Amino acid sequence: MRVRPMRRGERIVLFTILVMMAAVLGMAVAGYIWFSRDLPSMARLEMIEPSLKTRILAADGTVLKEFYKQDRILIPLEKIPVDLQKAFLAVEDRRFYDHSGIDFVRIFSAAWKDIIHWRIKEGASTITQQLSTDLFLTKEQTFARKIKEILLAFRIEKTYSKDEILEMYLNQIYFGSGGYGIEAASQRFFGKSVTDLELHEIALLPGLPKNPTG
Repeated sequence: MRVRPMRRGERIVLFTILVMMAAVLGMAVAGYIWFSRDLPSMARLEMIEPSLKTRILAADGTVLKEFYKQDRILIPLEKIPVDLQKAFLAVEDRRFYDHSGIDFVRIFSAAWKDIIHWRIKEGASTITQQLSTDLFLTKEQTFARKIKEILLAFRIEKTYSKDEILEMYLNQIYFGSGGYGIEAASQRFFGKSVTDLELHEIALLPGLPKNPTG
């Protein structure tokens, strides 16, 4: 079968498309390099250590004094009730175990709702994005900060398993009044460990980070 040679106009169109594609790719690479220049390295990501409080104990083990910038008590994921884990996922990130740090389905859904209501009505940050901001970024609402948050989310997903990310998130999240992490919040609001929470208390906790006090 004889192939018809391209006409001059077709060659110009094809050349223009190729140039535009190369320009877009170049801008994407340049943007990635620019926004990645001051992000934490993979080595630093592998050594995430949340701030813990220091306790001074008496000879009998009684707590005499506590010093902390962030009131936090680390607890492994396996000790956090499954119902509580599911409750946080339902509120914050229903597709947590299905995405790679960014939930594009949720982004498009949120954007559509924002367009319909003509205002920012719904957020689309995943648990991994929230964790990246809490650990390494500020809360400023800028385009540059959002790009860095997305890049960090991808890096965190490459470094840790989903369960490890969820554990870090539940130990990092701020509940108000200086309390960080699910265990500190449980003891602060209910006077007992998260392992002893009842169902109605479990249902209450996921809503507290939305409107933290203090």
